[in-house]
Amino acid sequence: MIQVAALGQAQAQGLDCKHPVLRPMDSVFPALTCTVQAGFRTALPPSGHGMIASGLYHRDLRKVMFWEQSSALVAGERIWAGLRRRGGKIGMLFWQQSLGEDVDVVLSPAPIHKHHGGMIQDCYSRPAGLYQRLCKHVGRRFNLRHYWGPMASARSGDWIAAATAEVIRDPQL
Repeated sequence: MIQVAALGQAQAQGLDCKHPVLRPMDSVFPALTCTVQAGFRTALPPSGHGMIASGLYHRDLRKVMFWEQSSALVAGERIWAGLRRRGGKIGMLFWQQSLGEDVDVVLSPAPIHKHHGGMIQDCYSRPAGLYQRLCKHVGRRFNLRHYWGPMASARSGDWIAAATAEVIRDPQL
């Protein structure tokens, strides 16, 4: 049975199952962004998708790496695979591990960390130029400092909601 929190009937028809059942998802442990989002996209528990933490120790590098963005870190078929095979469009806005995902639209924070401290705020987008277009539509750039950390606030959610609404309205996307 596929577990998804709030897909509409049209989206559920795109799933590869004869009798989709929509019901609330069970919580997962650990309750971390990366772990939970991997569960949403695969309908698998952490033991199935492999995203067991927000930071992972990479033995070959002998290094702990946090918030790595490669979609290759998440195992398992995506819940949208059936819809995608039938020509449906898929977008991921502000999801962890979204880079390299087989989707049409991606928007993800991509800060550039300077060697001697500080950062340049930026976002990765596909198609190219989408982030700049959304900044113009929303009226300001996305402020990563409002997204997490001590200055986190609803302003980041407002920006994401306005950008998402614009993406949904655009028939080209």
